[in-house]
Amino acid sequence: MVNLVLGILIGIAGSWIYNQPQDVPWYAWLLFIFGAAAIVFAFDVWGGSFKEHHTRAAWMGLGIFGFFGVVMILAGWGLGF
Repeated sequence: MVNLVLGILIGIAGSWIYNQPQDVPWYAWLLFIFGAAAIVFAFDVWGGSFKEHHTRAAWMGLGIFGFFGVVMILAGWGLGF
């Protein structure tokens, strides 16, 4: 369910960025896509690790992959949007 909600939010954000009047370079799109994938992977690691009763791995996976995902999205935003 979490991946479905994240997919809907990422789709809304991507369509909003696509409909902006300015020309967005290809590398900003690439950073947005990889950042979104890292955030989805972070929540997937978080949920899977909690199911297996590894709470430390869950929070570390969420923090590490979520941090890199946010950094990639912000870098793409700063470089091209």
